[in-house]
Amino acid sequence: MAGAPGMKQASQFYASGILADPANAELRDNFPLLAGSEQLIQLCNIEALEQLRDEPGTVEPDALVGYAFGDMQVTGGLLEAEGGAFRRDGQWYHLRYRCTAGSDLRSVSAFEYQVGALVPRSAWEEHFLNGDDEGFD
Repeated sequence: MAGAPGMKQASQFYASGILADPANAELRDNFPLLAGSEQLIQLCNIEALEQLRDEPGTVEPDALVGYAFGDMQVTGGLLEAEGGAFRRDGQWYHLRYRCTAGSDLRSVSAFEYQVGALVPRSAWEEHFLNGDDEGFD
């Protein structure tokens, strides 16, 4: 994956470790029940949250919506989310990311992302963004 301008390129990947963790056995066991494109989306969303959690000096994000401001594009093992958003400390931020999965759809081989501006509270409802976990069950 060629680095897009302004995007931070990840040098280590976390999703496979999350799936392998015995504490996540239910998630791992249910993964094969998802359609291939949904597996890719879930894998990449896990990776996106973990990459954001790894940023030093920031509050960990607790929610992510890859399609909040635009459709995600899935092509083979590549997911592109140009209009994503994530929630950190009760606020939503724009996010774009590109994720390439390994052939087994259980690992990530390339990931890059860019954190954008704060999403104004007035735009939350229109884009299905919540201030808490209501609606994320």
